[in-house]
Amino acid sequence: MELWDLYNADGSKTGNVIERDNSIEEGYYHLAVEVWIVNSNSQILIQKRSKNKKTLPNIWGMTTGCIVSGEESLDGAIREAKEEIGIDISKDEIKIFRSMIHGDTLWDVYLVKKEYDVSNAILQKEEVSDIKWVSTGEIRQLLKEGLFFEYPEIYDLLSDIDNGDLNI
Repeated sequence: MELWDLYNADGSKTGNVIERDNSIEEGYYHLAVEVWIVNSNSQILIQKRSKNKKTLPNIWGMTTGCIVSGEESLDGAIREAKEEIGIDISKDEIKIFRSMIHGDTLWDVYLVKKEYDVSNAILQKEEVSDIKWVSTGEIRQLLKEGLFFEYPEIYDLLSDIDNGDLNI
C-alpha cells in the first residue's frame, strides 16, 4: 500500500495522507516528479513504458513517479531514476526546471546533465520496457506519430535544449 501526502495548491503539505488509489478531494493535490536527463550531445534519455502499465502502455516518455508520504520531491526524483532505469543521480547534478499543477497532481520537473551508458541500465520491468538516447528532433517525430507522451512543458524544454539554454 503506497501512501501519499496531500498538498495545497501552493505546494504546502496539509498534514493529510491518503492511499494511492483513493480519490483526491478538490483543492488537494499529490506530488509527482518528472526527470529529464540530457547528455553532453544534447540527447535526452527517454524510456518506453511497460506494455502492462494501466496508464499509457508502450508510450515513450521521461522518468516519472509519485512521491510517497514523508519523501521530499528531490529525493523522490533521484529514487525514481534509480528504481526505473538504474541510474545514480546526486543532489548536486539535478536542478528544478518547473513546478505546475495538472488535475489533482503537483508536478516538479527536474533536469539532469549526465552521461549514461544505456547498456548498463537495470530496468524496472513492471514500469519500463526500453530506454534510449534521442535528439530533440527524434522526440518531435515520436510526438507526431503519437508514440511519445505530450507533456505540457515539452516544447519549452525541447526549445531550451535546441538553443543551449538549459542551466544544468
